[in-house]
Amino acid sequence: MAYTLAQAMILLTVSESCLATDYIPPKITFPNSSFSDFYFQNGAPARVTCMGDGRPLPTFQWLENDLEMQPSLNINYNPITGDLNIVRFSIRYQTSYRCVASNQYQQVNVSTMSIKIHLWQLRLENFASTTDEIKHVMEYRYLQLMCRDKKSSIAPKLTYNWYNTDTIGTLNLGAGRLYIDQDGTLHFTYALLGDRNIPGYSCGISGSRSVDFPNIQLGKKYIINVTEVATSENIKPKLEYSNTVHLAFKNSTGILECMYSG
Repeated sequence: MAYTLAQAMILLTVSESCLATDYIPPKITFPNSSFSDFYFQNGAPARVTCMGDGRPLPTFQWLENDLEMQPSLNINYNPITGDLNIVRFSIRYQTSYRCVASNQYQQVNVSTMSIKIHLWQLRLENFASTTDEIKHVMEYRYLQLMCRDKKSSIAPKLTYNWYNTDTIGTLNLGAGRLYIDQDGTLHFTYALLGDRNIPGYSCGISGSRSVDFPNIQLGKKYIINVTEVATSENIKPKLEYSNTVHLAFKNSTGILECMYSG
């Protein structure tokens, strides 16, 4: 079928218009702001997948510390699937990464970049100090024991608990009289004579998942000396602790805490 020059020009314009309509620039759907930290065991294989949409389908590249990654036998990426692969993870690879997704529009490369993500090596370190410390408090008065010298343990979420150092059993929090805050500090709303019957109190750190850290690291031993008072008395409530200046990541859960004595 023959076309006039005017008809051919119309067909060409329609064809280019369809091409422009069919084109979709690349868009990265993962990682995103809800998943920007990834944790791996030392010596274990590590993989993070970059996912994206576009027409034509995008190809992928990974940047390390915002520089083009140099693939090696231990670290490489697949430009088709978007997989970043580390054969044996170590602290050497604990740094920041970005994914770049690219496709073409009329012979022009179009690219988009992911948020910066961080890879972390899971580790649970010993406390810096394990020297015993004696705490003195009057009966019915407020007391706090701090979970200090925690060093640089890293996990998706560290779990703090307090233990009887004699039995290594979890401490009974006394139906709310005792409270452990997000930093691991143990708060006594008021002290009782029975608190001195426990040989020692120790803060313990573990991972939120037992697969991360099957063991618990214990800190220093606190010994509580409670001085008995002649008569009990009502004590006016007093704010002893709050975390009103609290930082939280976007789309994460922020917890505000306060602790009163009385």
